[in-house]
Amino acid sequence: MSFAYNPFTDNLDLKGSGGGGSLPVTVPTTFNTDSTPATPSANQIKIKAQPNAGATITFSGAGDTVTFSLTDGPKSNILLGQLAGNLGVTGTSNVGIGFATLNSLSSGVNNSAYGYSSMAGLTTGGLNCAYGTQTLNTLTSGTLNCAFGAAIGINLKTGSRNLFLGSAAGGTAVGDAYSGAESNNILIANVGVPGESNVCRIGTQGSGAGQVSQCFLAGVLNTNSGRTVKVTRPGAYPYAIVITDEVVNVDTSATANTITLPAVPKQGTRFTVKDGSATASVNNITINGNGNNIVGATIAATLIISLNGASVTLVFDINSWIVI
Repeated sequence: MSFAYNPFTDNLDLKGSGGGGSLPVTVPTTFNTDSTPATPSANQIKIKAQPNAGATITFSGAGDTVTFSLTDGPKSNILLGQLAGNLGVTGTSNVGIGFATLNSLSSGVNNSAYGYSSMAGLTTGGLNCAYGTQTLNTLTSGTLNCAFGAAIGINLKTGSRNLFLGSAAGGTAVGDAYSGAESNNILIANVGVPGESNVCRIGTQGSGAGQVSQCFLAGVLNTNSGRTVKVTRPGAYPYAIVITDEVVNVDTSATANTITLPAVPKQGTRFTVKDGSATASVNNITINGNGNNIVGATIAATLIISLNGASVTLVFDINSWIVI
């Protein structure tokens, strides 16, 4: 008996042979299957695999060809890989490709999982898509989540309508901070904040691996819900402004205080310093250029705010801060 694979037809040929003093091997006159039998032609049976997969194995015959199918019939699920899916799946139109993908699935529908252990914990959720190893690994009942990248949203349990993309700073996975029902979020290269919903986060501030320090957007910036600025109230002085500050509200009620600007700012960086106690005439605010001159009424290394309730907005231009 010999087997020969024909890569051009995806056939596995089973053929009788003889010689060497042995009796000829004869293929049976019929090859029984789960439906109609196959009949040898020229002492040969062809076994052909269907290009789909699922929880049910069947053979069907036609002429001299036996077709092998791994499907789940009317459910239209495709589950391919060791421990992919399970024999108790009742949901329909799911695709799981890779080790343990959709391993816990029960009644979930229209889910697509690609990659090692992707959506392994999903049971009843629907319309989710996960691409990457362990992506959405512990999601159980959420819907309409879409994740692209390794281990993205790995702790999310029941959240819905989240979009995850990329990898975050320091090797931490996007959406790693989500561990419950966080929903309606868009995270791109950001871990997120526990418990939040209806939030868009793009990038992680910084200059290290997986971080960004500048963002360029083409076109006109339009917002539908208004714009806000970050207001910082320093807890101790002197206070060194950080890149994420916008307005620094200084307490001058008890003492004079110093605010230090960044030493190596980007072109166009802008900050506003405000006398929040309206007592700067008594307790002045000193703004330190930190190696860069400040261009106001004069050019100097520091700028003094001595008017009650006054504020100063500074923009960095080439090698100095200009007051506007």
